[in-house]
Amino acid sequence: MTAQPYIECSLCDEAKPIHRELVLTNREGLLLDKVQFCRGCWNDIRQSVEDASGLIDRRQED
Repeated sequence: MTAQPYIECSLCDEAKPIHRELVLTNREGLLLDKVQFCRGCWNDIRQSVEDASGLIDRRQED
């Protein structure tokens, strides 16, 4: 088993193992931003991210 890489969490700014990474792109697929979260911060914001993602998906269908 390999050790997980440690990163600075985009929310709490502490060096912790990566739990989730979100990549934001524009319609053409160009990278706008990339954020990485530790497990604790991801658990705190997960529902908001999932709600926002669903909103974006519904708007793209219209």
